[in-house]
Amino acid sequence: MKKVYLLGLLFLAAQVSNAQKVTISGEILDLKTGEPVVGVTVYDTLSGEGSYTNAFGFFSIIVSNENTYLRFSSVGYKTTYVKANAENGPMEIKLEANSNELSGVVIQADKVDVSQEVESTQMSVVKLNPEEISKIPSLGGEVDILKVAQLMPGVAKAGEGQSGMLVRGGTADQNLVILDDATVYNLSHLFGFFSVFNNDAIRDVTIYTGGFPAQFGGRLSSVMDVRMAEGGAQKFSGKGGVGLLSSRLTLNVPIVKDKGAVMISGRRTYIDQVFKTVGVTLPYYFYDLNLKANYKLSNKDHLYLSSYFGNDVLSFTENTGNAEFEVEGGESQELGFGFQLGNFTSTLRWTHVYKEGKLFHNVTAFQTRFKYDIGGSFLDNNILIKSQIQDYGAKVDWDYNAIEHHRIKFGASFTNHGFRPNIVNTSGDITDFLQNRKGDLILSQEVGAYIVDDFKVNNRLSLNYGLRLSGSLTEGTPYGGIEPRTSAKYTVVQNHSLKFSYSRMKQYMHRVSSSSVVLPTDLWYPVTENVAPQSSHLMALGYFGGLEKWSVNYSVEGYYKYMQNLIEYKEGAQ
Repeated sequence: MKKVYLLGLLFLAAQVSNAQKVTISGEILDLKTGEPVVGVTVYDTLSGEGSYTNAFGFFSIIVSNENTYLRFSSVGYKTTYVKANAENGPMEIKLEANSNELSGVVIQADKVDVSQEVESTQMSVVKLNPEEISKIPSLGGEVDILKVAQLMPGVAKAGEGQSGMLVRGGTADQNLVILDDATVYNLSHLFGFFSVFNNDAIRDVTIYTGGFPAQFGGRLSSVMDVRMAEGGAQKFSGKGGVGLLSSRLTLNVPIVKDKGAVMISGRRTYIDQVFKTVGVTLPYYFYDLNLKANYKLSNKDHLYLSSYFGNDVLSFTENTGNAEFEVEGGESQELGFGFQLGNFTSTLRWTHVYKEGKLFHNVTAFQTRFKYDIGGSFLDNNILIKSQIQDYGAKVDWDYNAIEHHRIKFGASFTNHGFRPNIVNTSGDITDFLQNRKGDLILSQEVGAYIVDDFKVNNRLSLNYGLRLSGSLTEGTPYGGIEPRTSAKYTVVQNHSLKFSYSRMKQYMHRVSSSSVVLPTDLWYPVTENVAPQSSHLMALGYFGGLEKWSVNYSVEGYYKYMQNLIEYKEGAQ
């Protein structure tokens, strides 16, 4: 009887202990700008349990009880301690870089936090913010995110006059580049000398070369996740710059204080105008426009609208006069050549925190378009070559944090691709050997669904395991595949860990590029009955360490990559 009574007391004590545990959630913002802070580590000072903010600055953590203090730390910010509070819904925490003291919040100076990179199961990743990127030497005053990415281990430049990346043995079209979840197909201006990303309009960049999170798919070699700055809802501000080749201006305009704001950023080259002053014609320029609006409906709901538009323009026309191109009758002819190359993306997003902060969702609708027009005229002959790819899609992602030691993510996505790969219009004698091509629309639907669990087994071992299902339907022909993803972290000693990751990837489209002509003539095609989806297996093993005394992180990685159904095009093929 005593044993039964004792077991009953132990069971009751366990229930009381579990009842004391509560879920604390909230949003972490930059005190000065009001923008979300990504990648902040959150620790329960009583239990030692940890969490981190997602791509929208949201965090959720199960704490021992509400009497504990939460520790917030991130590179570039002072470590902050705040008492846990779940009574008034999601918390709002504001971090600042300068040592200060606020009411109800204690801020202390601290060294760079080395624990996040060592403790996380994620490997083969680099995170950058505009301040870090701006310290990199620039060309003509232009800081380039892609140039920074090409300095990473395992990444090589695609070639002269190209801005793509060759990641761990892959090709340039095997990299997924997204801007606020919308795919960017063309990454360069001025034949590869500049990227399409204006550093002033970017909040942060995360580059994965392995250990791919399950929410990403569709490419084999890397993921570059670029997030636009959202604009602070506190005060009007602006910044800009004048370089040797271009000028830029960025404005932050609050709509409703502490609720909504609009960020507008523009950049244009003026090298064409500079050459005019010395009597030289250089008929080329490019420009970028970035826009992002955000509005806080409540402490649980947030709306975002972002858009990007960029264009390269070259236009050249010359009258032949009575020179060697003079035709019968002495009539002069015009010689002309030009092209336009442009990207357009837009994203509409809604984020919502459910009751008690245990569940968070992000619903996104996106659109992207890439096209080019190349035209020429000579002696009554005209030619126009066009290509275009346009996507419409939607995705939903969920973060579930109601089970202790587990952080579960799941979601699904759908994208409708419309390919017009090769439109040719000609007139004049040139039609005898170059016929018109209408460029039929090729439709392809791509889908994906995933689930992943980030599981802390004990103080030394953490696992991240999940599964992604992907598929594509092109002109009635289905393709599909299973993409397991897993990674593990084992803490050897404090601030030193051993990591392993495995990723299976599938790719349902490819790019045809010319290696002999430096022109924007890349053609995107979906898989066909003759061209199967590409696939890869990527395994990586690494050692990660941190020297807290000197605020230094270091890592050593090795990888093995096996790819199938790769395509190589004949040299000089048209």
